[in-house]
Amino acid sequence: MDINKAIEIEQRTGEAFLQTDPEDIDEADRLSIEALKRVLKSRPPHPSLAFLPLPGENSVLPHNTKAEEYRRLLESPLGKEPGVK
Repeated sequence: MDINKAIEIEQRTGEAFLQTDPEDIDEADRLSIEALKRVLKSRPPHPSLAFLPLPGENSVLPHNTKAEEYRRLLESPLGKEPGVK
């Protein structure tokens, strides 16, 4: 299954979801889990704008991250941080 198909299946609700083949749902779930595992492995030990939490993710700050630094990254527009030209 390709990623776009898995996303489409995962976003189904109601009758569309009920009419989906359970094997397709299982395959989309497995792909989603593998994708999330890869996200976790690819994140650096400190936050950067490229690795902000996913929408809806209950994020826990990495152990070596200062809350103020993280808040600054969240609030600053990409490329417009102080000292960046």
